[in-house]
Amino acid sequence: MIEGTAVKTWAINVTRESYALELQMLVEESPEWRFSALHASSRKVEEFKIDEMARKIKTRAPVLWNLLGSLLSTSNRSTPDENPMEEDESSDSELWEHFGDIDLEGMIEMIKDDNQGSARKHRRAAKKEAILTVKRVVIISILMQGRNQKTNALESIIGIFLHSCRTPEKVIDLLAHMGISISVSSL
Repeated sequence: MIEGTAVKTWAINVTRESYALELQMLVEESPEWRFSALHASSRKVEEFKIDEMARKIKTRAPVLWNLLGSLLSTSNRSTPDENPMEEDESSDSELWEHFGDIDLEGMIEMIKDDNQGSARKHRRAAKKEAILTVKRVVIISILMQGRNQKTNALESIIGIFLHSCRTPEKVIDLLAHMGISISVSSL
């Protein structure tokens, strides 16, 4: 039993070091994520793309990206309604029941309805994936800022947005303490 504990401890330490190394590399090798809100231009704010940041993070820190995907995923607790990519097996038997009288117009309508349902499922899946991507970027941005306060591109964009919407200073400062935004004094 002691051997198993030692192996488990070793594996945890190796894994932790791997995540920490990827995070440190993101901080050190990503000067584009150092953002000064005081010197920000409207062009720089408009050019910020969270999907581009996500692509770079995924490329530069794939192990950390996959870890967050696993932790944020709902696939372990999903039902057919929650997982749009899962097929409903009961629909096959219903389909074959309709073939008894072979109504071509009815079949065409059924196919149209199925295609619309499939498109809806794919849109739902794409929306869930986009939300998952944003969550990953926010979490990793918070972690990066924890390593180096100047690595704050996302936090700066959020702070500028909140300020432009006349968000109360207390709210901005609360979000800054959480690592989601920069503080009012930085704006």
